[in-house]
Amino acid sequence: MISMADIGKAAKVSRTTVSLVLNDRRVKGVNISEETQNRVREIARRLGYHNNKLAISVATGKSHIIGCIGMDMNEESSLSVGQLISATVSYATMREYSIKMLSSKSTVEELVNACVSYRMCGVIFRTRDRERFESFAEAMKRYEIPVVLLDSAFTSPTVPSVVCDDYDGMRQVVEYLASLGHRKLTYITFETFQPFSIRRQKGFVETAEKLAGRVVGTCCNTDNGMPIHVFDRAELFITEILKSADIPDAFVCNCDEIAMIAMRAAWRCGIKVPEDLSIIGFGNLPVDALTSPPLTSLALPYERMAEAAIDFVLSGETAARELVVPVSIQIRQSTTMSREAEAKNKMNSSALNNKTASSIKQRGKFYEKKLMLS
Repeated sequence: MISMADIGKAAKVSRTTVSLVLNDRRVKGVNISEETQNRVREIARRLGYHNNKLAISVATGKSHIIGCIGMDMNEESSLSVGQLISATVSYATMREYSIKMLSSKSTVEELVNACVSYRMCGVIFRTRDRERFESFAEAMKRYEIPVVLLDSAFTSPTVPSVVCDDYDGMRQVVEYLASLGHRKLTYITFETFQPFSIRRQKGFVETAEKLAGRVVGTCCNTDNGMPIHVFDRAELFITEILKSADIPDAFVCNCDEIAMIAMRAAWRCGIKVPEDLSIIGFGNLPVDALTSPPLTSLALPYERMAEAAIDFVLSGETAARELVVPVSIQIRQSTTMSREAEAKNKMNSSALNNKTASSIKQRGKFYEKKLMLS
């Protein structure tokens, strides 16, 4: 196995110099030229040298492992969790760090023991249980392990927190649907207790209120307590709405999973999407492009959120602050102009064409008369 001493011998520098270069360390009073650094790295690469991460963690008391809590995948889990996991692992790997997933079902004591045992350099925590989180974060302070909240929109967080702009996302959705001429909008969610759900519903309600006169907003929670799977419960609830006498112009869904359920329910009820009903989701999952029709959705910045969380961890920052990452609408074919707005556009277009034709006719008569006079 190649050692730092071997690299030093080949590069004609000391082992200490090799260590400083390969571990990217800076020591006051020691200046290593860029040429020497490049030579050391090139020789290390050519000889096939790899840092001993375990030895480094023993020496420094910190490993290159970042803990992730609250990203468990289960049958009722939002598919967006998978997107967050993928983005987190990808960026951590690029930064030469590993991710260790810890179960949310573990006790606070078990989580603390795992983080300390692995000598983690930091922890990313996704949760809706503020009391449990703060108990964990307080314990981490004793071991000087930084903790960052991800996708957990608590009010006044006590540590660095990274969230997407759920509120503004819903503002964009309501204004977009209003611009298409939709008046009756129904917001649908699986629950109303998670922080991001609270922000999304608030954004929907307050924007609908600001557009009063143009938009009427209604909120529906599919959690009616029925002892069946959450997806089946949602479909039954949505089907009842679609079979009622007062069908909305558009469904605004708290997540893409609900939007897909709504599309299936509409199909089973013989309602065409988007001709009879526009549907918009929240998440912009890869499968959105595969639905029929492809689903319009709020695009969440998973990569940007994961990168910001990891950057917070590696910076060692512990001061309370919230980074809100913007979102945007990915328009596909599940939304379109309302029938009324479309009819009005056609009427205006027809009137404009008639006016243009009349103007051309009048101009023709003018020139004809002018020619006769001449």
